[in-house]
Order: sequence, then C-alpha cells, then structure tokens
Amino acid sequence: MYQQVSGDLSSANYSSTRFGLLEFRRRAEMLQKLLIEGKFLRPLWKRWIRFKILSGEISASDQNAPELRARFVAPGWQWVDPAKEIQAEIRAIEAGLKSRAEVIAGRGRDPDEVDEEIAGDSARYTERQP
Repeated sequence: MYQQVSGDLSSANYSSTRFGLLEFRRRAEMLQKLLIEGKFLRPLWKRWIRFKILSGEISASDQNAPELRARFVAPGWQWVDPAKEIQAEIRAIEAGLKSRAEVIAGRGRDPDEVDEEIAGDSARYTERQP
C-alpha cells in the first residue's frame, strides 16, 4: 500500500510490488462495483427509466426491454506484464473459466463496441485484397 500511495519503489522487488498492486486492484474493483455502480449508477439509471415512463417516452411494459438494460464498464487497468497476462486471459477463456466479454470488460471496454471495431477492421481488410 505504501508503494501505491507514495510511488516509492526503492525497497520493493517485482513480486511484492505485483502482489500489492493486484490486491489494491481487487479492493478498488470491489469499491467500484459496490459503491459507484451499486449505490450511485444503478439507482440513477432506475430513476431515469421511471422518469421516461412517467413522461410517456417509453411504456411501462418496455422498461425491461434488452435495449434499456445498462451495462456499466469501469476503466481498465494497465498491464504489469502484458505478455503473461494476455496468455493467462487466453488460457482462462479456452478453459471456460472466463468469457471473452468478461476479459474485454475487465480492460475497460464494451464487448459490443470491440466486436463492431473488429468487424469494421475485417471489412476494410477484405476491401483492400485483390
């Protein structure tokens, strides 16, 4: 914790710094999920939907429609060791321990947006092929 607050890494080695960083991230993610999303964003979203129902912009029967569901994606974290972390994520997806969407969301991105970008990249690539 001292290293995160002070930025002083002079007395820390790689393993202890990485362990401390991972523990800090777990705690920060828990606070994001419970406090920011749970106590602020979700209640705000529900009030906004109620407001839209009362104003007549959406019907009460549509309030649970898939397009009105909110997905809150927290900012992603920088990698400590990109090569190892990417390989670990690939193995977790292949083993069925994580979904691709979970990995993408963990990096602070929306999986649907990433899929759209990949589709756009593929379309541009095939257009350039002779």
